[in-house]
Parts: sequence; structure tokens; C-alpha cells
Amino acid sequence: MKFSAVLISCIMFFAVPVFAQELSGLDIMKEQKKRHEATQEYEKIKMVLIDSSNNKETRDMKRYAKKGGAGLSKFLARFEGPADIKGTALLTWEQKGNVKSFMKKETDL
Repeated sequence: MKFSAVLISCIMFFAVPVFAQELSGLDIMKEQKKRHEATQEYEKIKMVLIDSSNNKETRDMKRYAKKGGAGLSKFLARFEGPADIKGTALLTWEQKGNVKSFMKKETDL
């Protein structure tokens, strides 16, 4: 029994590379995009801005995305910090042949 398991393992070890397909970088990215397709997305983002003097500023934001029936998307990005930009939001609405963007600060509403 043990010998059979070792024999099968050896066959698989040497046979699998023969059947494996060599993928290009483009093929890998296309497959990743196909697997990642979703009608709705949510993510938390931390941006670190670095200027030419190596000063760093951090921005925290939440991003929501929704894909419509025609494949057109809507995105909402909302800053959560620091305090001076907290509540600022960017809405991007993709329309056929056009993209519209709106930016508002929570205090402007």
C-alpha cells in the first residue's frame, strides 16, 4: 500500500510538469481579471503620499464600486482621514461614451 502511494506520487511529480502550460504575463493578467470580475466591490485603502523632500502624508479611504447592466460602472471613494479631508467624497459615474465625476466635502452637503 505504501509502495503504491509512493509510486503514484512519483508519477504525478514527473507527469504534471509535462501537462502544465507555460503562461505569459499577459495570459496571467487576463485570467486574473476574469476571475476577479464582480458586480460590486468594497475596499479600504491606505495611501501614502511622498513629496520630493521625502515627507509622508497618509490618507485613509473607502472605495465602493458597482457595475451596471451595460458593463458601465459607478465608483464612490470617500476619505476617512486625516481630519482636514475626512468626509470628502468623489463619485465617478461611467456613462456610454462619457465619464462624469463629482467631488463634495461632507460640510458642503
